[in-house]
Amino acid sequence: MGPDGRRELDVRIEGTADGELKRTMVECKDYNPVSTGPIGIEHVDAIESKKRDLQLDAAFICSNAGFTAGAISKAARTNIGLVSVMRRGDERIRFLVEDEIYTRRIRVLSRRLGVNETSSANLRTIDPLTITYDGSPVWNWAVNKLVLFLSANEIVQGEIELTFAFRRPIKLAWPDGEADVEMLRIITHLVGSWFAHRVKFDSSAALYDWIRRRLRVAPGEQHVEITGLDFNSGTPISEYPLAWPIRDHRLGEVGFGFLYIEGIEDLQKGPDLDALVIPEDLQLIAQDVPQKWKRSTAGFVPRQRSLEPSMSGGEPLRIGLKSQKPK
Repeated sequence: MGPDGRRELDVRIEGTADGELKRTMVECKDYNPVSTGPIGIEHVDAIESKKRDLQLDAAFICSNAGFTAGAISKAARTNIGLVSVMRRGDERIRFLVEDEIYTRRIRVLSRRLGVNETSSANLRTIDPLTITYDGSPVWNWAVNKLVLFLSANEIVQGEIELTFAFRRPIKLAWPDGEADVEMLRIITHLVGSWFAHRVKFDSSAALYDWIRRRLRVAPGEQHVEITGLDFNSGTPISEYPLAWPIRDHRLGEVGFGFLYIEGIEDLQKGPDLDALVIPEDLQLIAQDVPQKWKRSTAGFVPRQRSLEPSMSGGEPLRIGLKSQKPK
């Protein structure tokens, strides 16, 4: 009951969270995506009013026809959830989610390894592929760290330097020398761009969050299919458009941050240096990334690659997932 009388609700949920009573409502919109189109901003206005009048903690609209850009913008600003259900093979679900995802193409223009300034070694002129630790190429380990760093941060260009201090000096060797070093630096110069792709999602059992553009999969073994992703195409965009970092994932949430890097070798097993590096240097999430590193390089054109059909739009990309039930 609201201040102006009885209010109709499709679904009302009550329960306790952290010892406090929480109340949520869900409005269900069974529209025809072709004849009626997506849910518009007027429906967000209406549910926001209900949420306020009934003093609810949360409110959602569940639609099988998607949402307009205006509805998504208003819902994000007013904290209204927008979701769609995906359950492949269920005849009651007549909708495939169609939305944008964002990929990165990055090209490595230069790369080298450096050491602490107090070391007698100068690695600037040495091919990083020839530097070894205990007989194993150090660059293989360095490439893995570079890829992990780029995957976790919204970076497409810049002169990047990653520094790893060792618990104790280690001996590096190359064809005509060796040296004990206390620190290793990975120095690269990158250019690249963000690309937007219009794709379709389907899943064995999941909800699509239209505001965060991520999936919430049901507990158990599930799969997701993405149709129409062509890594050799896409619309260039100036920067990552979402308000939250790539690495920001909530419990049960799945995001898609595809990254292709040109100019580095296939990832091979390198020496196990992680155990020798101080723990804080292994945390590869940057706390303060310069804004210029996040912006696409003007005029960047990726090289066309021969890709698997699932990565060139020829067939759906199928991803297997296993999700645990929240405790």
